Amino acid sequence: MFSLKLARIKKNLTQKQLAELVGVSSSTINRIETGKQVLKLDMLSKLAEVLEIQVNELLEVK
Repeated sequence: MFSLKLARIKKNLTQKQLAELVGVSSSTINRIETGKQVLKLDMLSKLAEVLEIQVNELLEVK
């Protein structure tokens, strides 16, 4: 699992809330969190910005 889920939970956000903040569907967030969808660079930047973390923190596998 990518650390996206952990970062999202630390910010007290649901998948739906995070999806709305970055402009995607909640199913997209779910697929990224479960490793079923490749995380593109532009999405990586948006997620890091919204979650207030460094991009490399999203790339760590927990």
